[in-house]
Amino acid sequence: MNEIKHPEYIPVHILLILGAFFMLFPFVWMISASFKSNDEIIKSSTEKIVLLPDSIRPSFLNDSDDKKRIEERKAKDKAWEEEDYKIKLIQDQILATTGLSLADITKKINEHNQSQKSSSKDATWLEEEERIEFLQNLVKTSVGLSIQDINKKILDHSKKKPFEWWDNYKDALKAQPFYRFFLNTLFVSITVTAVSLFFASLAAYAFAFFNFPGKNIVFLMILGTMMLPQQALLIPNYIMLSKMHWINTYLALTVPWLASAYAVFFLRQFFMQLPKDLFEAAIIDGCTRFGFYWRVALPLCKPSLVTMGVFSFLSNWNAFVWPLIVTNDTNLRVIQVGLSYFSSDAGNEWGQLMAASTMTILPLVIMYFFAQKQFVESSATSGMKE
Repeated sequence: MNEIKHPEYIPVHILLILGAFFMLFPFVWMISASFKSNDEIIKSSTEKIVLLPDSIRPSFLNDSDDKKRIEERKAKDKAWEEEDYKIKLIQDQILATTGLSLADITKKINEHNQSQKSSSKDATWLEEEERIEFLQNLVKTSVGLSIQDINKKILDHSKKKPFEWWDNYKDALKAQPFYRFFLNTLFVSITVTAVSLFFASLAAYAFAFFNFPGKNIVFLMILGTMMLPQQALLIPNYIMLSKMHWINTYLALTVPWLASAYAVFFLRQFFMQLPKDLFEAAIIDGCTRFGFYWRVALPLCKPSLVTMGVFSFLSNWNAFVWPLIVTNDTNLRVIQVGLSYFSSDAGNEWGQLMAASTMTILPLVIMYFFAQKQFVESSATSGMKE
């Protein structure tokens, strides 16, 4: 048997595993809840914690209450299918009797009723009225129900449709313009991240390699802006943007965040680790200061740029208060504001909210996996000295 070389590390590893479990559990529960119906989510939250949805959970994991609930749901699903079959028979009978589908007849009636409000009752209108009345009587004689009763029956039937595991994702995309929210957030996050990194790297490069009057004072003033809470700046920034007529525009979502004091500080610390001899040698060889920045300094600080870029992207992706304040047009809303639409005074659509949250966090998880290597390199080089 292999002997454990460092048994004293076992408690540390156990604590780390437990910590990882408690950190990951909400994320796993969110994904699991996105495949559950609202009733199932509420029961698994109030009565007992059940991660696997009913649709994929093995039967041996179900207790007596679970089995009873699943049997009741299956009975309801069977009754719904029987009712659905009857409704389809009614629709087929209407089509065979009148030569028109139920949807076409309903559309005819609605258009006729609408024309009644906008035009006088001439001979043409009266002829159409007689045709529609004939169709209605024919349908009632054929199936024993009026068109209004049939449509009400279909509407009530559609509300009782059995839950499918993908319904929350489908309904979430239909309930709100989620694609628009996603594109807005992607545009704002990428724009702010790219531009702020460019400006911050230029400033950090200047503070690290150049000497100019008041350099340290200016740097301390930049760091001082980090001490101001963002909440204290909301009203002044809003008033200024309002006077510039930028409210409810993409400029209000991006321009205030194109400069980052923390990014300047973070990148300056990395630039200061680069050998000054490298800079002097490049200048002697005829390289311009901007050329050194673009061709030498930036490629060398790629890990720090990626790390800072991830932090900036996450901050803008998760922004809620500022976009909520400066936009009132749904087409300009970002994804975090869009998630709040699934909660209302009438109640919370928990399944749709969990599905939308899962779709929201997925790009961040993918981005982190691609940026892992740069995170490690940034941490490995953070302790290097010239």
